[in-house]
Amino acid sequence: MPMTRKLAFCMIALLAALGLRAEQGMWMPQQIPALAPQLQALGFKGNPKAFADLTGQPMGAVVSLGGCTASFLSPDGLIVTNHHCVTGALQYNSTPERNLLRDGFLAKTRDEELSAGPGQHVYITTSFTEVTRAITGNIDPKAADRQRSEIIDRRMKERVAACEMEGMRCNVASFFEGLQYFEIAQLDIRDVRLVYAPAEGIGVFGGETDNWRWPRHTGDWSYYRAYVNKQGRPAAYAKENIPYKPKHWLQPFFRRSWLQFIDVPGGDFYQLLVFAAKVRPSACFDTSIIRFRVASAILLYPIQVSRISASSRVSFLLTVFPFLFEVQ
Repeated sequence: MPMTRKLAFCMIALLAALGLRAEQGMWMPQQIPALAPQLQALGFKGNPKAFADLTGQPMGAVVSLGGCTASFLSPDGLIVTNHHCVTGALQYNSTPERNLLRDGFLAKTRDEELSAGPGQHVYITTSFTEVTRAITGNIDPKAADRQRSEIIDRRMKERVAACEMEGMRCNVASFFEGLQYFEIAQLDIRDVRLVYAPAEGIGVFGGETDNWRWPRHTGDWSYYRAYVNKQGRPAAYAKENIPYKPKHWLQPFFRRSWLQFIDVPGGDFYQLLVFAAKVRPSACFDTSIIRFRVASAILLYPIQVSRISASSRVSFLLTVFPFLFEVQ
């Protein structure tokens, strides 16, 4: 699936306030330095080159939960993410008598932090290398499409096998419809613990309706902590494991305490960093593609609905009047 790969690292929607006017677009980190003039015009005062280094500051603080984006917030492995990204951990630790999904959870000490379950991982990017030539180079131009696809697929799997080792996970991702390929290596932390999640009335306030509105009034945040063994290597959950020490973490806008926020004035620059599960950047820029897809949907959906309806009627008749369709 070109350009629809997991863990494709993208920056989405550079926002300059003034009513939160959006400078629309989605870019890979390596593209950000080329946008320096636009970023400066929007009010960005940092070094755009910093975003091209996924292992430096601040990009090294941004991690993946295998479907959600999260960020390190402290040198002791504290991680912030969205509320819905920890519902699995809440469910894993809930009982009929202790409904954490409804009531939320707070660990007052590290000993009270709960395992998020064996299925929860934290993936920390350690390298991001372009491997386009290794994946698509020296393929016979006369090769059939299927043959070319099989060659590329085999090369991608070979690189992943050579890259992966204990505690590391690798992926070769396709970008721009196969124009570029990148090998992404990530440290795989397997001991992840729940630190805090608000009650349902806060974390899910407004439901899906408010999820697509701005401004939102939902407490859509929760906290994990990453743990490793005493040697600093990824390991399965164990009571004796210690908090992971990240090389980079984000500096929150707080003064003195967690409850005293620094005001962010209107008109300031905002930038979102995400591990997008499915991305198609080219579709964001080419409105003709959007028009084509809408037109195609208008033509295709009625056909699909009619076929489903016809199938449903036959299924109903088979269930209620099976004798009408008795096979001789």
